[in-house]
Amino acid sequence: MRRPDGTFGAFLAKCTHLDCVVQYREDKERIWCACHDGFYDLSGTNVAGPPPRPLDALEVHIKGDDVYVTRKS
Repeated sequence: MRRPDGTFGAFLAKCTHLDCVVQYREDKERIWCACHDGFYDLSGTNVAGPPPRPLDALEVHIKGDDVYVTRKS
């Protein structure tokens, strides 16, 4: 995703509570898990609801106009 400040972030799209798929909620500017109404901020930190820990972050690499996302090494 591209954050409002222009930086990029990427996370596994699994809630850290029960592995439900998370999605971006533009109206709240948060990442949301619909299963149990959990929220993460745009840095992946759990901020509301039952998620016990932050989302698993991925690495973002920019090369020219291309964006590559990889698992952290």
